[in-house]
Amino acid sequence: MSDEEDQSLKDESVEEEPIQRARTRALRGKLAGQDIAGKITNILTAVQDEGMDLPLFLDMLFWGHPDCHAQAKFHYARTSLLVSEELPNILDHWHQPPCTQNKGHHPAGAHHILRNFAVRVTSSLIDNDMETIACHFYSKPADLTKKHLTTFDFHAFASLIKREVPLLWKIFERVVFSDAQGQRNIQKDLTMDGQVILCMISQGQYCQSH
Repeated sequence: MSDEEDQSLKDESVEEEPIQRARTRALRGKLAGQDIAGKITNILTAVQDEGMDLPLFLDMLFWGHPDCHAQAKFHYARTSLLVSEELPNILDHWHQPPCTQNKGHHPAGAHHILRNFAVRVTSSLIDNDMETIACHFYSKPADLTKKHLTTFDFHAFASLIKREVPLLWKIFERVVFSDAQGQRNIQKDLTMDGQVILCMISQGQYCQSH
Protein backbone atom coordinates (compact mmCIF):
# COMPACT_ATOMS: atom_id res chain seq x y z
CA MET A 1 0.00 0.00 0.00
CA SER A 2 1.34 3.44 -0.89
CA ASP A 3 1.95 6.03 1.85
CA GLU A 4 -0.77 8.27 0.36
CA GLU A 5 -3.38 5.49 0.40
CA ASP A 6 -2.37 4.42 3.90
CA GLN A 7 -2.75 8.00 5.16
CA SER A 8 -6.05 8.31 3.29
CA LEU A 9 -7.47 5.30 5.12
CA LYS A 10 -6.23 6.64 8.47
CA ASP A 11 -7.80 10.03 7.81
CA GLU A 12 -11.10 8.46 6.80
CA SER A 13 -11.17 6.36 9.97
CA VAL A 14 -11.24 9.46 12.18
CA GLU A 15 -13.44 11.72 10.05
CA GLU A 16 -16.94 11.40 8.69
CA GLU A 17 -18.14 8.32 6.85
CA PRO A 18 -16.07 7.63 3.71
CA ILE A 19 -17.88 8.54 0.50
CA GLN A 20 -17.03 5.11 -0.89
CA ARG A 21 -19.02 3.42 1.86
CA ALA A 22 -22.04 5.62 1.28
CA ARG A 23 -21.87 4.92 -2.46
CA THR A 24 -21.67 1.16 -1.89
CA ARG A 25 -24.70 1.34 0.38
CA ALA A 26 -26.62 3.26 -2.30
CA LEU A 27 -25.64 0.76 -4.99
CA ARG A 28 -26.78 -2.12 -2.80
CA GLY A 29 -30.16 -0.46 -2.40
CA LYS A 30 -30.56 -0.20 -6.17
CA LEU A 31 -29.85 -3.93 -6.60
CA ALA A 32 -33.01 -4.98 -4.80
CA GLY A 33 -35.12 -7.23 -7.01
CA GLN A 34 -32.50 -7.49 -9.76
CA ASP A 35 -30.88 -10.61 -11.21
CA ILE A 36 -27.80 -10.68 -8.97
CA ALA A 37 -26.57 -14.04 -10.22
CA GLY A 38 -26.76 -12.78 -13.79
CA LYS A 39 -24.76 -9.67 -12.98
CA ILE A 40 -22.06 -11.67 -11.20
CA THR A 41 -21.91 -14.05 -14.15
CA ASN A 42 -21.38 -11.11 -16.50
CA ILE A 43 -18.59 -9.72 -14.34
CA LEU A 44 -16.82 -13.09 -14.06
CA THR A 45 -17.18 -13.57 -17.82
CA ALA A 46 -15.60 -10.17 -18.42
CA VAL A 47 -12.69 -11.08 -16.16
CA GLN A 48 -12.28 -14.37 -18.00
CA ASP A 49 -12.40 -12.61 -21.37
CA GLU A 50 -9.45 -10.51 -20.23
CA GLY A 51 -7.43 -13.67 -19.64
CA MET A 52 -7.72 -13.57 -15.86
CA ASP A 53 -9.51 -15.31 -13.03
CA LEU A 54 -10.65 -13.86 -9.72
CA PRO A 55 -7.35 -14.47 -7.84
CA LEU A 56 -5.33 -12.72 -10.55
CA PHE A 57 -7.78 -9.84 -10.76
CA LEU A 58 -7.76 -9.19 -7.02
CA ASP A 59 -4.01 -9.65 -6.67
CA MET A 60 -3.23 -7.17 -9.45
CA LEU A 61 -5.79 -4.63 -8.28
CA PHE A 62 -4.52 -4.75 -4.68
CA TRP A 63 -0.96 -3.57 -5.40
CA GLY A 64 0.06 -6.84 -7.08
CA HIS A 65 1.13 -5.10 -10.31
CA PRO A 66 3.03 -1.79 -10.54
CA ASP A 67 0.76 -0.51 -13.32
CA CYS A 68 -2.18 -0.66 -10.90
CA HIS A 69 -0.64 1.34 -8.05
CA ALA A 70 -1.18 4.98 -8.86
CA GLN A 71 -4.28 5.34 -11.02
CA ALA A 72 -7.14 7.12 -9.25
CA LYS A 73 -9.72 4.61 -10.47
CA PHE A 74 -7.81 1.73 -8.90
CA HIS A 75 -7.27 3.73 -5.71
CA TYR A 76 -10.98 4.42 -5.40
CA ALA A 77 -11.88 0.76 -6.04
CA ARG A 78 -9.43 -0.49 -3.40
CA THR A 79 -10.59 2.00 -0.82
CA SER A 80 -14.22 1.09 -1.51
CA LEU A 81 -13.55 -2.44 -0.35
CA LEU A 82 -11.16 -1.66 2.48
CA VAL A 83 -13.53 0.79 4.21
CA SER A 84 -16.73 -1.09 3.34
CA GLU A 85 -19.28 -2.52 5.72
CA GLU A 86 -19.15 -5.66 3.59
CA LEU A 87 -15.48 -6.49 4.24
CA PRO A 88 -15.94 -8.13 7.69
CA ASN A 89 -18.69 -10.33 6.28
CA ILE A 90 -16.51 -11.27 3.30
CA LEU A 91 -13.68 -12.27 5.64
CA ASP A 92 -16.08 -14.31 7.78
CA HIS A 93 -17.26 -16.18 4.70
CA TRP A 94 -13.69 -16.73 3.52
CA HIS A 95 -12.85 -18.16 6.91
CA GLN A 96 -15.93 -20.35 7.18
CA PRO A 97 -18.13 -20.42 4.06
CA PRO A 98 -21.84 -21.02 4.69
CA CYS A 99 -23.18 -24.40 3.66
CA THR A 100 -24.70 -24.55 0.19
CA GLN A 101 -28.00 -26.14 -0.77
CA ASN A 102 -26.12 -29.13 -2.17
CA LYS A 103 -26.28 -31.83 0.48
CA GLY A 104 -22.96 -33.33 1.42
CA HIS A 105 -20.99 -30.53 -0.23
CA HIS A 106 -19.02 -28.23 2.03
CA PRO A 107 -17.46 -25.29 0.16
CA ALA A 108 -13.71 -24.82 0.40
CA GLY A 109 -12.69 -21.95 2.64
CA ALA A 110 -9.50 -20.14 3.51
CA HIS A 111 -9.56 -21.23 7.16
CA HIS A 112 -5.90 -22.23 7.39
CA ILE A 113 -4.67 -19.28 5.33
CA LEU A 114 -6.61 -16.75 7.41
CA ARG A 115 -5.59 -18.43 10.67
CA ASN A 116 -1.92 -18.28 9.73
CA PHE A 117 -2.38 -14.68 8.61
CA ALA A 118 -4.03 -13.80 11.91
CA VAL A 119 -1.19 -15.41 13.86
CA ARG A 120 1.42 -13.52 11.84
CA VAL A 121 -0.31 -10.15 12.22
CA THR A 122 -1.09 -10.69 15.89
CA SER A 123 2.50 -11.72 16.58
CA SER A 124 3.73 -8.50 14.98
CA LEU A 125 1.28 -6.42 17.04
CA ILE A 126 2.35 -8.19 20.23
CA ASP A 127 6.02 -7.55 19.45
CA ASN A 128 5.31 -3.85 18.91
CA ASP A 129 3.28 -3.55 22.11
CA MET A 130 5.87 -5.40 24.19
CA GLU A 131 8.55 -3.04 22.87
CA THR A 132 6.34 -0.02 23.62
CA ILE A 133 6.00 -0.86 27.32
CA ALA A 134 9.43 -2.39 27.87
CA CYS A 135 10.70 0.83 29.48
CA HIS A 136 8.21 0.40 32.33
CA PHE A 137 9.71 -2.94 33.35
CA TYR A 138 13.30 -1.81 33.86
CA SER A 139 14.04 -1.02 37.50
CA LYS A 140 16.66 1.48 38.59
CA PRO A 141 18.59 0.71 41.80
CA ALA A 142 16.54 3.36 43.59
CA ASP A 143 13.38 1.42 42.75
CA LEU A 144 14.55 -1.66 44.63
CA THR A 145 14.42 -0.22 48.11
CA LYS A 146 12.13 -1.75 50.69
CA LYS A 147 10.02 1.41 50.86
CA HIS A 148 9.49 1.53 47.11
CA LEU A 149 8.67 -2.16 46.82
CA THR A 150 6.17 -2.09 49.69
CA THR A 151 4.39 1.04 48.48
CA PHE A 152 4.30 0.23 44.77
CA ASP A 153 0.75 0.64 43.41
CA PHE A 154 0.13 -2.44 41.25
CA HIS A 155 -3.40 -1.33 40.35
CA ALA A 156 -2.17 2.00 39.00
CA PHE A 157 0.62 0.25 37.11
CA ALA A 158 -1.84 -2.23 35.58
CA SER A 159 -4.07 0.68 34.50
CA LEU A 160 -1.06 2.37 32.88
CA ILE A 161 -0.13 -0.75 30.89
CA LYS A 162 -3.76 -1.28 29.86
CA ARG A 163 -3.98 2.31 28.57
CA GLU A 164 -0.72 2.15 26.63
CA VAL A 165 -1.24 -1.25 24.98
CA PRO A 166 -5.00 -1.96 24.96
CA LEU A 167 -4.70 -4.60 22.23
CA LEU A 168 -2.07 -6.61 24.11
CA TRP A 169 -4.15 -6.32 27.26
CA LYS A 170 -7.26 -7.50 25.44
CA ILE A 171 -5.42 -10.57 24.12
CA PHE A 172 -4.34 -11.59 27.62
CA GLU A 173 -7.79 -10.71 28.94
CA ARG A 174 -9.24 -13.27 26.52
CA VAL A 175 -6.78 -15.85 27.88
CA VAL A 176 -8.03 -15.44 31.43
CA PHE A 177 -11.67 -14.57 30.84
CA SER A 178 -13.86 -15.98 28.05
CA ASP A 179 -17.37 -14.96 27.00
CA ALA A 180 -18.69 -18.35 28.12
CA GLN A 181 -17.10 -17.86 31.52
CA GLY A 182 -18.64 -14.43 31.78
CA GLN A 183 -22.10 -15.95 31.27
CA ARG A 184 -21.49 -18.58 33.94
CA ASN A 185 -19.76 -16.42 36.49
CA ILE A 186 -21.03 -12.86 36.55
CA GLN A 187 -19.34 -12.29 39.92
CA LYS A 188 -15.81 -12.93 38.63
CA ASP A 189 -13.28 -10.53 40.13
CA LEU A 190 -11.94 -8.58 37.15
CA THR A 191 -9.46 -6.80 39.43
CA MET A 192 -7.82 -10.13 40.14
CA ASP A 193 -7.78 -10.83 36.40
CA GLY A 194 -5.89 -7.57 35.91
CA GLN A 195 -3.24 -8.68 38.38
CA VAL A 196 -2.91 -12.02 36.57
CA ILE A 197 -2.59 -10.24 33.21
CA LEU A 198 0.05 -7.89 34.60
CA CYS A 199 1.97 -10.86 35.97
CA MET A 200 1.86 -12.62 32.57
CA ILE A 201 3.06 -9.50 30.76
CA SER A 202 5.81 -8.99 33.34
CA GLN A 203 7.02 -12.55 32.88
CA GLY A 204 7.00 -12.05 29.13
CA GLN A 205 9.09 -8.89 29.49
CA TYR A 206 11.56 -10.75 31.69
CA CYS A 207 11.89 -13.59 29.18
CA GLN A 208 12.44 -11.18 26.28
CA SER A 209 15.10 -9.20 28.15
CA HIS A 210 17.19 -12.20 29.25
